Amino acid sequence: MADGLILSSLIWGNLMKNAVTALLLVLGLSASTVSTADFYIGINHLNMNYDEGGFETLRPKAFNVRLGSHVNENLALEFRLGSGTSEDTVRLDSVTEMELEIEQLMGVYGRLLLPVNERLAFYGLLGLTRAKLEARGIDMWAPSVVKVSDTETDISLGLGLDVMLGGNIFANVEYVLLQSDDAYDLDAVSLGLGYRF
Repeated sequence: MADGLILSSLIWGNLMKNAVTALLLVLGLSASTVSTADFYIGINHLNMNYDEGGFETLRPKAFNVRLGSHVNENLALEFRLGSGTSEDTVRLDSVTEMELEIEQLMGVYGRLLLPVNERLAFYGLLGLTRAKLEARGIDMWAPSVVKVSDTETDISLGLGLDVMLGGNIFANVEYVLLQSDDAYDLDAVSLGLGYRF
């Protein structure tokens, strides 16, 4: 078990290093390409859904910071880093509650853009997300808390819309399925603001 965790951590570390290297290469494009590149930074508020068989859906909140570059008008690369802002709680039985909190979100993504006009662009999102979740079981009759932390990496898929608000400021709305496996699904609807350089 420990060997598997070490191996998955090493694989994830290598994937992230390669993805960050690729993003830095995009951000370090030659001067002749920079004029057509479009760098941006943004922040999004995420309304998340955690679905696991046998439990009521949990809806924690989170945020992420986005750093990216438009390689051309149809492709952008992004790195995102975020964390939870509030947990959600469900009652498991008459004396036990469970809280779920997003400890960390990190990922690299490609955005395939379909511009409608100068102000609007739809996009599809594809990438990898690493999510660290913490669940706490609370006994209402005794001061006892059981904590379980889990970190998973999975392929993420999403759809979104960018809207230029004026100047270099833009807003976006997005739905993304961050993780999906036999144990649980984690998805989010988010709203954000950003600035293009």
